[in-house]
Amino acid sequence: MIVTYVGGSDISGEDYPCLGALIALRGNDSSVLWTIHTHAWMFELNCGNIDVNKDGKMDCVGTGRFGTVVAFDPRNGIHLILCWLPFFSYMIYVQGVWA
Repeated sequence: MIVTYVGGSDISGEDYPCLGALIALRGNDSSVLWTIHTHAWMFELNCGNIDVNKDGKMDCVGTGRFGTVVAFDPRNGIHLILCWLPFFSYMIYVQGVWA
């Protein structure tokens, strides 16, 4: 199960108020499997028929406030793409690099 969360730190480790996160929980004991911090809270997830990194396995895409878009591998929580709209300039994080 993947849940959303408000609060925490962003991908660079800096703390900001009102941030979000995607958290994967193990179904039988609710232990945390992985966490992806986002710049804003996420309100929509699509985990079907999307293979962002073309590895033959389905990935997930989530959208949230302030133009936040994140693509990730649901099996391990690795960011594939993270985009957000900070102060009217669009930033994109693609597999470890801000562009």
